[in-house]
Amino acid sequence: MDGEKGIKMFKTKWLKSKITHVLLLTIISIFVIVYLIKLPGTLAYLIPPVLWSLAFIIAYPYVRKGPASGASFLVTIFLLSITYIVVNMFLGLLTEVGKSPYTLSLFATTINMFYGLSKLLGLEYSRAYFSRKVLSLGSRKSFTIMLSTAVFYTVILINPYEYASLQDLTAVLRFINKPLLPLLAENIFLTEVVILGGPLYSLTYKAIILMFYSLSPILPNLPWTVYGLVNVLLPLIGTLIIMNSRSVSIMCRNVVGKKERIKAKSYLWIAPIIISLLIISGALGIKPYVIVSESMKPTLNIGDIVLICKAEFSKAKIGDIVAYFDGEKVVIHRVHNIDKASEKYMYLITKGDAVENPDPVLVSKEMFLGKMAFKIPYMGLAIIYLKEALNYVLLNLKNVMESIKIAFVSMLIFIVVNTSN
Repeated sequence: MDGEKGIKMFKTKWLKSKITHVLLLTIISIFVIVYLIKLPGTLAYLIPPVLWSLAFIIAYPYVRKGPASGASFLVTIFLLSITYIVVNMFLGLLTEVGKSPYTLSLFATTINMFYGLSKLLGLEYSRAYFSRKVLSLGSRKSFTIMLSTAVFYTVILINPYEYASLQDLTAVLRFINKPLLPLLAENIFLTEVVILGGPLYSLTYKAIILMFYSLSPILPNLPWTVYGLVNVLLPLIGTLIIMNSRSVSIMCRNVVGKKERIKAKSYLWIAPIIISLLIISGALGIKPYVIVSESMKPTLNIGDIVLICKAEFSKAKIGDIVAYFDGEKVVIHRVHNIDKASEKYMYLITKGDAVENPDPVLVSKEMFLGKMAFKIPYMGLAIIYLKEALNYVLLNLKNVMESIKIAFVSMLIFIVVNTSN
């Protein structure tokens, strides 16, 4: 009898878990759809908080504190959030700061805080629900679930329409630097915080940053290269700090039942990400570009990736393949001639190998980006095809979303009218 009762309880618990999974994924899917259809006016501010509040209510009963929860862990999280704000503001003062885009009236600030906090509640409690059993699994499985959770939340938080801006490699690099890699790094950090401490700790981290950005009259306006580098490094360093703190190691050892400490070498996979980001951002003096035209055939073909190195403008010579920005796009052509009236006034005359006439633009020092170091044949074709595929999908998706939007708004009007009657 007891056995049958136990089996029945197990089945009930399993069924509740599956229903909760489906409900949370449904709410998140609706949020993504709402993101796509761009609801008008008040609905855009009303529906997302309602969805995230529902996610919080559904996930809350299943969420527990993590093994590292406590005052010391809370202080660590608090200091990491303050460090994030201080570093970004300091770099903003060194580069550029701008006026806050938010209206700082009491009503507007209250609305923004309500919108932001409801979203944080739904995000962090649903994150805690999906990763609640990580510490009871083996290290490989737990790492896979942690990374999968981080990737999942990164994907749903990126506006799908941002893919439409991927017109060339520079746009792709901008997208990788901001928002892709910073958002992924932040989600890795927040997922680790949720696993070790619980959602209240990740909520604390994000709420402090949200309050600063909602209330500060000036905000950092970092160049996208600096933004990407800093906002990847800070969360990843934070991840290493919380994973290697003594209290966390002891707590996790007790939960998992192992006598080995979680070591930094488990996170050596972070190094390739940092190195790749340094190259992508141009911080190492090298920057990749994809060839998208036939103007340099046969030397450079469509799909070749060209690595451009920083070089002194005055040392450019005839025959060099150089890159410059003409005000609209990056051009990679060969130096055809040099117009050098004096040391101060020097211009490069460039021309594509497959083009008869020189470029109509004289390349000045301010336009000059560098010289070609070497090329990687056809490695950029995947980026070109991906961009074309995304543009095709988004073009059709836009039409579908407009239809859904009309149907959705019509349904709401119908419900309101019938309710009032």
